[in-house]
Amino acid sequence: MQATPQPHQQMVEEVFRKIGRNILLFQNVELLLKAVLPFMSPTADCTAPVNEAEMSQVLTANRSLGTLRDPLRKALQVENIAGFGDYLNAVRHHRNELVHLFMLRTDSRLATVEECLSAIRYLDEQYRFSAPLLDLAKELNQGLIAKLASADPE
Repeated sequence: MQATPQPHQQMVEEVFRKIGRNILLFQNVELLLKAVLPFMSPTADCTAPVNEAEMSQVLTANRSLGTLRDPLRKALQVENIAGFGDYLNAVRHHRNELVHLFMLRTDSRLATVEECLSAIRYLDEQYRFSAPLLDLAKELNQGLIAKLASADPE
């Protein structure tokens, strides 16, 4: 017979779930941008066949959000480029804070329900702030897929 988890334990598990959700958000953004950015330069040839080995190398390259930020800013024609750059910097800061500094937060001990609630609020806000970049990366990739499909002679 399995014991019913206590409220505090359920809160701890919810914090862990949200940490995983946010890490996956940041990893998805990075992967999607790695896939699309090579095709966003003015000299990119979207009619040439995609070499699977080259694409695999691009996707597994050790490039994080910090190194993808400037190529994305340059590739997009955004009216408020400074504001967009600030947003990308803030998302990168959120990612780095979660990956490298979360355990330094006072609520990261998760010793009480209050600490768990505080961590959940932090993680939810981080997700809400960063999710639009994931949406943008998905849209860019869908556009690329459509463009590649329309260029496919078959």
